[in-house]
Amino acid sequence: MSSEDVEATLIKLQRQVPFQPYIIDLADGRSLRVDGHRLAINGGGAGMLTADDTLEDFWFADVRNIRQVAWESVS
Repeated sequence: MSSEDVEATLIKLQRQVPFQPYIIDLADGRSLRVDGHRLAINGGGAGMLTADDTLEDFWFADVRNIRQVAWESVS
């Protein structure tokens, strides 16, 4: 994916209503799950807060895949 494609895809996913979680697969083997509006896009990269409030930064050039995950129902 080009950096421009990654940015456009992330913006689209962040704006979808209702929000659906997605996973960003990175070249270094990390997979970042985005469960809400905790992603900030800036100048060729992004930063996000994980579920345990850890800051994860990545460059768009390092994104290998973005995939949506099924909404998990809460009983």
